[in-house]
Amino acid sequence: MIRNDFLALGMGAFASTLFPLEALAWQPYAVLPAARAGLWVRYIMGFGVPYQKQVGFGIERTPIAERYFIETQVGMPGGSCNPNTMKKAYLRTRTFGNLTQVYGVQAYVSRSSTLVMLDEDQPPPLRLLDSVHLYPKGGGTITKQGASTVSVPRQAVHQSENSIAVQKTAVACTQCAARFDDPLLKELELWTSSNVPLGVGKMRARVSGMPPFELTIDSYGFDFHTGITESLEAVRAQQS
Repeated sequence: MIRNDFLALGMGAFASTLFPLEALAWQPYAVLPAARAGLWVRYIMGFGVPYQKQVGFGIERTPIAERYFIETQVGMPGGSCNPNTMKKAYLRTRTFGNLTQVYGVQAYVSRSSTLVMLDEDQPPPLRLLDSVHLYPKGGGTITKQGASTVSVPRQAVHQSENSIAVQKTAVACTQCAARFDDPLLKELELWTSSNVPLGVGKMRARVSGMPPFELTIDSYGFDFHTGITESLEAVRAQQS
């Protein structure tokens, strides 16, 4: 077991011997690791109707600036992502956060067929989970915590950090569930592990007035290259 997973399980077990689980405050996303340049991950996710979303993290270096960006595209589960949905978000920071980070965006560059479009007039923030419903305004109370496993598709790892192809069928996780006193998010369940990118192997949530939200890993790798090769300056010049 990875040391961080062991410590998380150990602290949870120790705390539960001292206090009832319902009395423990839980900040659900605080322990998730930050992303880094070169990582890409593809999830199957959605509220009742699943879709496929690929997320890639990169740094654009030019003589003018160094910009951190996140590129996304979506598609139907079981197929490939639609290149016409490709969108590149240039961040206002030079750091990457975790899966649930809300990013301030300097500009969006999107591609549709051969067209490249720019949006930098008060662009909205970027949420990789696509829904404000999944971001609780406060902590929750733990209802379950313990060791678990999560299934991983055979295609999950396209390339390891050492360029050695790896196939897994399951990884050890810490499973934690909590309920919230929140107007939108009522219950959240996470399967977390340092053995999967961004620390989340699976997620399930119950939201008021909506079908349950579910997220699972489809595939990931460490060899991300942007699909929009023009720099932000080049796109600006094209749009002027």
